[in-house]
Amino acid sequence: MSHYRDVYRAQIEELVHASRLIGQRGLTSSVGGNLSYRVSEEHILVTPTNVPKSNMQPEYICILDYAGNPVDVNEGFAPTSETPFHTMIIRERADVVSSVHAHCKVLSAFAITEKRWLELPIFPEPMMEIGPIVTVPYVAPSSTKFADEIKKYIHRSNGFLLQNHGALAVSSVSPTDAVEKLYMMECVADSIYMAINMGTPLTLSHEEVLEIATLQEAKGLTGAIDPIAQSFCV
Repeated sequence: MSHYRDVYRAQIEELVHASRLIGQRGLTSSVGGNLSYRVSEEHILVTPTNVPKSNMQPEYICILDYAGNPVDVNEGFAPTSETPFHTMIIRERADVVSSVHAHCKVLSAFAITEKRWLELPIFPEPMMEIGPIVTVPYVAPSSTKFADEIKKYIHRSNGFLLQNHGALAVSSVSPTDAVEKLYMMECVADSIYMAINMGTPLTLSHEEVLEIATLQEAKGLTGAIDPIAQSFCV
């Protein structure tokens, strides 16, 4: 065992906490989903494959370099097969410290529909904190081509639908914050789903989006993604 498990002990515990939180919130199914955490200018933590998120333990966490090469991986706990897109995000967006992918019920339902409801301007707070929930076209999971496809959209938002697959959220704060963003996305999707069944959801006008963009800037939430004044479908 390398000394890095001692160096990153607190970060490993935080990633374990965030992983268990996904299970507690019901945001994924069984062993589905994965998380990552940038812990230094050289290393990233990722969750292992084939482990239920609610059962995550510190010794299961894998330490990799930015290319996805193992630095400290315990026997029997291989890194998630989705590692290529986690390392891509770390390399592409200097602001992101954590990414979380899961198979949330309602978000996954929207991921298999044609209309991009979640890219419409509807709720001000998620608009400011996440941006549009952008749909990434389907590519076979666990491949470098999948990572390349996500790369095309990664600067548009902090939240994504992975077509016919699930959802992805990124955070500049922590793994726990990434999970909270994913939970916010799931709540937005749930509300829009209910609204669709009641009638036609109301969207905000371009002028109202501009007002929210001004508020977003005043709150210091603009971040590194495209401005919401131009990123939402209106």
